[in-house]
Amino acid sequence: MHTLKSLKKLSALMPILLPVVTGSVRAQAPAWTLAGPSALSPRMGHAMAFDSSRGRAVVFGGQSNPAQTGPFLGETWEWDGANWSLASTSGPTGRWYPGLAYDSGRGVTVLFGGESGIPWGSLGDTWEWDGTTWALRATTGPCARDRFTMAYDSSRQRTVLFGGQIAGVALSDTWEWDGTSWTMVASGGPPARYSYTAAYDSARGKVVMFGGFTGSQLLGDTWEWDGSSWTLAASTGPGPRSTTLSYDSMARRTVLHGGTINALSGTLAGDTWTWNGSAWTQMAVSGPSATGIMVYDSLRGQSLFVPDRVSTFGPHADTWRLEPLASFADFGAGCPGSSGTPTLSSTHSPVIGQSFSIDVAQLPLAQPANLVLLFIGFSDTHFAGMPLPIPLSVVGMPGCNLLVSMDIQVGLIGVGQVTWAWAIPDDMGLLGLVFFAQAAVHDPGATAFGFTVSNAGRAAVGF
Repeated sequence: MHTLKSLKKLSALMPILLPVVTGSVRAQAPAWTLAGPSALSPRMGHAMAFDSSRGRAVVFGGQSNPAQTGPFLGETWEWDGANWSLASTSGPTGRWYPGLAYDSGRGVTVLFGGESGIPWGSLGDTWEWDGTTWALRATTGPCARDRFTMAYDSSRQRTVLFGGQIAGVALSDTWEWDGTSWTMVASGGPPARYSYTAAYDSARGKVVMFGGFTGSQLLGDTWEWDGSSWTLAASTGPGPRSTTLSYDSMARRTVLHGGTINALSGTLAGDTWTWNGSAWTQMAVSGPSATGIMVYDSLRGQSLFVPDRVSTFGPHADTWRLEPLASFADFGAGCPGSSGTPTLSSTHSPVIGQSFSIDVAQLPLAQPANLVLLFIGFSDTHFAGMPLPIPLSVVGMPGCNLLVSMDIQVGLIGVGQVTWAWAIPDDMGLLGLVFFAQAAVHDPGATAFGFTVSNAGRAAVGF
């Protein structure tokens, strides 16, 4: 009964603090953002992989001559989320268009092949980078080649390689590296190609491959490798091109950006697409019209794109990342109750197409059940014409502050802790939506009003 009376008191307060919300809240379109000045020297034809154990993007090779005749670079660079640093100048000979993939099972970055001479100086060696040094692991396996992509199948612990080219001839064989030796696992499937892109979808256990060049035409087909065979998954979606993919493990989407859409003129695209395993969706996103290499930074939850050509043939050194990214962060402070200060938290971020939840803990222990009012708002700066935070001492809650706008209220009942869950629709229109949350906890005797409040949280819906 006392709970209902307190709830009625709080409801009576709502007209003072809570205006009727009209109109709509619009999500901001996601965008690629330039990460800032780059210490990475301009290059093209480089390879990149993300070392998830150390939280570093690894770049190897390329060449810096706009005439595309060398010299070829034998440098290893690493990105720590903010800056590039030169990690090594020794190891594999200088080359461009090698394959690079991170083997998370063994904690090494695997490099194969590439080109070190003009024309047709293809290589067939296998190297591994442990974060400190390179080690030559094999000189046998696939024939020498360049302009291919490798992807690491973490469920089977194999690095997968398809096709590429040697002396201008496109290849169509599939190989796997187990850390000791290479094995050819298929000689057919997708039409022969090079300058394609691939990434491993860890949620579905498949390598996704898109596009490429046959030597006479660009391709726009999507293929998937399940460890035993290739399957044509789609023939529609992004237009034919040579491009780049990364797999966003948080959003469970394969992301494609840009690429060459005319092999003769070198025309570049700046569009971004996502693949969910059954269909491609173009994102309403602006980004660089470029070709290059993209990886997913699983530590920071962002796709990282390093172009090698932006508007004209020639080396480049920009670093881009895809925003917005799904995120959750708490802020502010609650006020003490009978069992401590209520806490609001979440163990994950609000990702498109997945469930997101907020926990409210440190609830009064003396009560058989706890009433919690969760405020969901779209501002942390103003509410009802007043600037936030708003001191609640005026209503008998000394030391408590309203930190977010109360645009939506959700009533929750539980013991010790309550959880609010939202099944986020698989709707790209929600990308970039930012909302805030704070809880009011019924705690008779803690304040004259009978409620305390928690800290607040800021959530951004994204990938």
